[in-house]
Amino acid sequence: MVRRRWLRLISVGALIWTLATISFFALTSRVPTMFWNEDEGNLIHEGQHYVKKDGQDHLEAKDLMALSDAFKKADDNHDNYLTLDELEKWIATRISQHLNDGEADAKMVFLSADRDQSGYLSWEEFKVWQQRHPGKASKSRSPTVKEGSNEETMREEWALADEDKNSFLDKHEFLCFRHPELCAVTLDQLAADIMKNMDKNDDDKLTLDEYSSAPPGQVEEGFEDFERKFKEDRQKEFAVMDSNKDGSASHDELRVFLDPRNHIHARADAEELIDAADGDADGRLSFSEAVKHFSLFEKSKLMDVEDVFHSHI
Repeated sequence: MVRRRWLRLISVGALIWTLATISFFALTSRVPTMFWNEDEGNLIHEGQHYVKKDGQDHLEAKDLMALSDAFKKADDNHDNYLTLDELEKWIATRISQHLNDGEADAKMVFLSADRDQSGYLSWEEFKVWQQRHPGKASKSRSPTVKEGSNEETMREEWALADEDKNSFLDKHEFLCFRHPELCAVTLDQLAADIMKNMDKNDDDKLTLDEYSSAPPGQVEEGFEDFERKFKEDRQKEFAVMDSNKDGSASHDELRVFLDPRNHIHARADAEELIDAADGDADGRLSFSEAVKHFSLFEKSKLMDVEDVFHSHI
């Protein structure tokens, strides 16, 4: 039997991220433990860490504090619930903050590393800057390149960002090297890869059927709802992607859609969080629901927007 590898299906516009809040008990000299009480729906504190009552999903105090801080900031009307609109607004804010910070970071590093003020950065100049600032490795388009990456791998990333292939990076190219999510070249590459994989008749455009088709094979038992949701999400994305409403998506339309500033990404992420964590199906999230699904929020742009961006580029 051919099984569909659902865990490898990534909705193009949906990278999971969100928020949440809590009122903490007064802290004594030691950090309290809180056990999630499934029946009473509250937190019981005792010991050194935060864990569920059944011992699962170990949470430390700092994790709940981070979740609480994000929840409070997203809760516009201060009613202790997060609606879809509140989630979308806060997620969009986080995206904007990250992109603005990334651009400022690239400018600052470039000016600091460009010792001769030529307006071009050599690999040697960047290496000198790195040595003066240990632990601040370049963020990369490749998910395998993290802080501490070896020089050979980082040189490959440097070469990818070097659009004119002169071995030097100007300010724009260095921005692509350090923060590829801000770079049009990266979006072009992603659009080309998606087009190549999905354009079944090689006509350089995507139809709704091509974009929303699921991998071949028999659906595993219990994954029928996942398939239905997958197709529904892709259909929503395609409706936004097809900006001129001609029934197909060109490379340029796909590239615009992939831009992290596109509003559909924040909306899709908010919807996914509501769908996953809204246990009482009231269309909003309480903090207790967020705590129950902390592992989902922790891997979202809510908790670590930078890592999520760079791990998906």
